[in-house]
Amino acid sequence: MEHYPDPTADTAIHNADVEIRAAKAARMLEERMQEIQFKIPGPAKAKERPRARVMYSHGKPIAQIYTPKNTQGYEANIRACFARQIGDVRLAAPIRATILVIHSVPKSYPKRRREDCLMGAVPHTGKPDLDNIAKVVLDALNGVAYDDDAQVTELLIRKQYGPEPCVWVRLQGDATVEQTRLEKVGEKV
Repeated sequence: MEHYPDPTADTAIHNADVEIRAAKAARMLEERMQEIQFKIPGPAKAKERPRARVMYSHGKPIAQIYTPKNTQGYEANIRACFARQIGDVRLAAPIRATILVIHSVPKSYPKRRREDCLMGAVPHTGKPDLDNIAKVVLDALNGVAYDDDAQVTELLIRKQYGPEPCVWVRLQGDATVEQTRLEKVGEKV
């Protein structure tokens, strides 16, 4: 009688090997991952749409696109908060971003509703939109926390009520080559 190998055993061994390699790769990635967190005080602002104005050059109209001053100021504030609280740290891809937007409870709300808001029972459903908040935060950190916001592969953003308006930003990413080399030497990053 001929003996035929069990094909399911080979498949099981192969699958176990793949799972072991994936777990090892995930552990190695987590070891290199660095987490930074900072706070942007004050109410969150949304990224405003670009504006256009017509300029004339040699009698020909030319459209000039620009970012509104309010957005420029808020992005500068985000960069200043990052620099003051984190310093000179730059992450490499893949980057996970978590943004928590805390809004103050309107003073017009009755006491019971205010308490419900602060306990998290009432979600914040007003302006500004989450996508516009994420856009202004991630764009402001270009060239500061990472090279480009295209390196952000995961994004979690949430709005809620709280005692004081602010935005919390947490970034998790791969430490850059320079940071890893400095950590090995024993210098502070």
